[in-house]
Amino acid sequence: MRAIQPADIIVTKIGRLYERDIQDIGDCIRKGNVSEAKIRTRAALVIATYAGREEDYLYNLELVIERYFKKNKLNESNGYSKNNKQ
Repeated sequence: MRAIQPADIIVTKIGRLYERDIQDIGDCIRKGNVSEAKIRTRAALVIATYAGREEDYLYNLELVIERYFKKNKLNESNGYSKNNKQ
């Protein structure tokens, strides 16, 4: 029996992306240590069979990536990291 992986939960919630989904996605990323690459790989599989508008899904995907990954790179390049709060 297979368990649902955090990346699977994330890519499912990206399709809807209500406020609660955004919170759940953040929790899955943090607790499951899910990378941007893993999300993009799983999302590509979802898009192939997505019932809604592909453009909407891709837009939501980029919002999630921007929120949880891009800002962290910007903060780290400015000398900020989770372990080094300046």
